Amino acid sequence: MAESGGLVALRESALYAENVDRRFLCPQDRIDQALAREVLLLALEVWDDRLVGLTNHNRVIAFVAERAKASVHGKFTSLIVH
Repeated sequence: MAESGGLVALRESALYAENVDRRFLCPQDRIDQALAREVLLLALEVWDDRLVGLTNHNRVIAFVAERAKASVHGKFTSLIVH
């Protein structure tokens, strides 16, 4: 998807409404919940991978990333630790 320009098209679909074949399409018409979940999980993985080794807080980052991914999967309802 990234190599073919698909991520740019996906980003634009998420940001802008457009007129396609005389139909008004808004972002929720173009991006379903499953696709949004996939892209969010990909972004969390990339975020987690890029930060490893760049900070002294690797455990905290890993914890936050795992909680966020679990939340996307519906296993946690909140990222806040009490």
